[in-house]
Amino acid sequence: MEVPLAVLADAANVSREGKLNIFGIFNRLWAIKFPAKHPQAQLVMVFEADAGEAEQKKTVGVLLRDSDGNKILGIEGEFILPKAKPGQPIRINHILPLPGVPLPKPDDYVFTIVVNGETKARVPFGVAQAKLELPR
Repeated sequence: MEVPLAVLADAANVSREGKLNIFGIFNRLWAIKFPAKHPQAQLVMVFEADAGEAEQKKTVGVLLRDSDGNKILGIEGEFILPKAKPGQPIRINHILPLPGVPLPKPDDYVFTIVVNGETKARVPFGVAQAKLELPR
């Protein structure tokens, strides 16, 4: 299984027709004070597997680390791939809500997406100190 698309966004949804809609893709955040929390983000991923992988169980992990390699967040789950149409890959759109993601300091962070113990995608983003300027 591969992860051909992985992005951080403000919002995302999958329509009734199966279209993946992504709004506000970003790779940089600003915070006035630290530790900070991002109020609402979504990690949008597309998983793609060959038809031969149909009905197999997959373990998926999402790890958030800072530039020193410190683990900030870790999520793990399992799912079974659906049956495949002959000759077509299996595509699964997945949206992982991330309310209140902790951001301890201004730094470079990365979400790593791991499938069955193998890194399949990385989503880097930076967090910078915002300057609060008071009106004169």
